[in-house]
Amino acid sequence: MTAILPGATIGILGGGQLGRMTAMAARSLGYRIQVMDPDPSCPARFVVDACFEGGWDDARVAADLARGCDVVTLEIEQVSIACLEAAAKYAPVRPGAGPMRIIQDRILQKKWLAEHGAPLGAWRAAESEAELVEAVAALGGKPVHHMPQEIALPGLRTSAMPANICSKLDRSRSRCFMPAAVIW
Repeated sequence: MTAILPGATIGILGGGQLGRMTAMAARSLGYRIQVMDPDPSCPARFVVDACFEGGWDDARVAADLARGCDVVTLEIEQVSIACLEAAAKYAPVRPGAGPMRIIQDRILQKKWLAEHGAPLGAWRAAESEAELVEAVAALGGKPVHHMPQEIALPGLRTSAMPANICSKLDRSRSRCFMPAAVIW
């Protein structure tokens, strides 16, 4: 592993508040900073050397960013695996696509944590409606019928992928479950 010394360019996938704070700290140590963010007015824009406008799934823009960097990191887990892989063709990416696959998929994440001895609360993976019914019952939850669509279910993870990565929850079903049914 080669040290990334002051004067090098760090790419950050994400230019939000954390990206801005990271950029400011790195600049004070003598690093050049480039960010990629879907918002052309992202908070980091005004403290970096270059800002690339691109969505979290825009692999072409991620690659463009990485071409001018000595290393790339990210400040938000929404960045697609394709972006990380595209950037990795031009610069080391930390964390890389492997760890991010685990972080972005809640089922893989729970399995990895369990395999590595992390203390976890009760949980079940459910990849179908039948498995969800079984998981709810196993965890002591009770089904609720005809819940209004506008009620959010903050404690119920309905997908392995976070809501900001997976497609929108299909609320057309007539059956929902209590938030405490699945403990994440």
